[in-house]
Amino acid sequence: RKLVDDVEDLENDKSPETILLASVSSEQSKERTEREHLVPWVKFLWESYRSALDILKYQQKLEALYHRTAHRTFEFCVEYKRNTEFRKLCDTLRRHRENPREQELSPESLEMHLATRFEQLKVSSTLRLWNEGFRTI
Repeated sequence: RKLVDDVEDLENDKSPETILLASVSSEQSKERTEREHLVPWVKFLWESYRSALDILKYQQKLEALYHRTAHRTFEFCVEYKRNTEFRKLCDTLRRHRENPREQELSPESLEMHLATRFEQLKVSSTLRLWNEGFRTI
């Protein structure tokens, strides 16, 4: 888990500075090998969550699955302390809410939306991302 914490942004994990630093540093090969194997898996998980949310966003019959996926993505961000990915997730969820559907929200649908937003607010306070919490409200 500590190895994943060192990577600031999963989409831009190899900057020129990190490549140069890795080539001249005396970092132990075991730790470097673990990072090279762990970071791609975490990146794959993040991309999978993001893709699932994009696919499910307008599927009315799969709305409960959309919200469960959003909650699992929140758990991912907290577990791996992914502040950058949480910000991107919040932007994605905001974009999904901005695009209106043809139908009015049912009471069950509204309840799921509110539960997801409250969870987003709770996670933003856990990660100490106060601006994201403010934008959620």
